[in-house]
Amino acid sequence: MLIYYEILLALMYIQRAKNLHIISGATVRNRITKAK
Repeated sequence: MLIYYEILLALMYIQRAKNLHIISGATVRNRITKAK
């Protein structure tokens, strides 16, 4: 049961990291377009 919980936690962390990466990438692109 503990292993299952750790896997679930890891998947949630990976998903959050992907979302943060997408958001940060979008903000960087917006800043570049605004700078031009």
